Amino acid sequence: MTNLRLQSAVEYLTTYGWAIILVAVILAALYQLGFFSGTNFITTSCIAESGFNCQQPVMNITGYVEFNLGQISNGTITVTGVACTNTTANPTFTGVFANGSSTGLLQPEQTSSMVVQCPGIGSSGKIGSSFRGYIWIQYTSNGQSGLIAQIAVLSAVATTPSAFLPTAGTIYCVGATTAPYGLSYYAAISAGNVKTWKSTTSFPITPDTAGCSIYNGDIFCFGDQASAPKNVVYYAPISSSGIGTWVFAGNFLNPGGSCEILGGYIYCEGQFGATPSNVLYSAQINNNEIGSWSYVGNAPNIFVNGIPEVPCTTYSGSDVYCLSSFLGPSYNGAYYSPISSGTFGSWSPIDLPAEGTGIMSFNIYGGYIYVTGVSQEYYAPISSTGIGTWTHEGAYPLDLRYSGCVTYQGYLYCVGTQYGDTKNIYTAPISAAGIGSWQAQADYPIAFYDIGGCAVSGETGGLWSTGT
Repeated sequence: MTNLRLQSAVEYLTTYGWAIILVAVILAALYQLGFFSGTNFITTSCIAESGFNCQQPVMNITGYVEFNLGQISNGTITVTGVACTNTTANPTFTGVFANGSSTGLLQPEQTSSMVVQCPGIGSSGKIGSSFRGYIWIQYTSNGQSGLIAQIAVLSAVATTPSAFLPTAGTIYCVGATTAPYGLSYYAAISAGNVKTWKSTTSFPITPDTAGCSIYNGDIFCFGDQASAPKNVVYYAPISSSGIGTWVFAGNFLNPGGSCEILGGYIYCEGQFGATPSNVLYSAQINNNEIGSWSYVGNAPNIFVNGIPEVPCTTYSGSDVYCLSSFLGPSYNGAYYSPISSGTFGSWSPIDLPAEGTGIMSFNIYGGYIYVTGVSQEYYAPISSTGIGTWTHEGAYPLDLRYSGCVTYQGYLYCVGTQYGDTKNIYTAPISAAGIGSWQAQADYPIAFYDIGGCAVSGETGGLWSTGT
């Protein structure tokens, strides 16, 4: 009987032993992979507090989280910091907007992409690493600064090795001061640095001062300075390899003015050598074809020689700002107007920083307006109701005239001086604290002022040579 029991036990082990060993190996492998740690049961979510939205969070293997931040009922706010914590204690704000800016305007029903690093993962993270904690913002609202709010509860699992860092952009410049006037160049830009300039497809005619804009992956340039008609429009595809073939797109009605493209419409302000000079026109643009132009009113008569000396620019997709640049109080005017579906609304005056500033470039970025001029710099907060108090900065390194600046991912890129050497390029960081230190870059390949213009993909507005 004992022998039969022993034989049965041996047969049992022989039959099921390999299965037991296999199960043990599988369990050990699952444990090694962290299956029983609990992190595999976390799903990625961002549950917002009342008044805020937190959408589409994605975490990388070093704990950086990119998400869309929105707010519903707090009026227009300026976000000055973002933080992620695993406790409810007040945090240190280290996050930024995904475009690299440390501050930015957030209006009701609007969302902006943010990036912040959450603690506890760091360089030891891997795909599947998880985090539970809180998202915070620091902001300014109704004149009160330094406000802090815990805006969401975050659960996230690392799903990508992506760095979520600002990416390199490309600046495209069209036109030359001397013949051949259509020469064009492009360069990669990132974090205030301008890489090597490279030649690309020349503009087919002599570009005018109406400037260039980028829309739907194409660059549009307006005007012909050398011959009539001066109101032609050309466009070309753009990429990180330069400008493609130029195509004639039509004509606009007010030659020599300032033109911008926004929301499927071209808006043009002012005209050179005609009366009245402050006319406004717009036309719908569809598949790069320009529709019929419409006269849509007159701008306040702040233009010099019939054109905006500093081309107008758009703000937050709903307003256009026009500033006069000439020295002296008689030309020191500025107005803004809402725009929608090809129409301008009522124009409202803006107080400029000082009489005789000689503005040669102004840029709107991250909830602030930045002015550079003849040895002057100013900045001020901006909202849908206008411009706040101006703060005087230092001075631009050179006598900046007949050129201008463009923004990209938290930096100003400025080209040109007054007459003389017009190849100079300077860059500086911009934030709620104003304009940072200027850094000289390699010169532009040719003389560049009083003609043509530049633009950067991904940013509103453009850089124009603004002489008459």
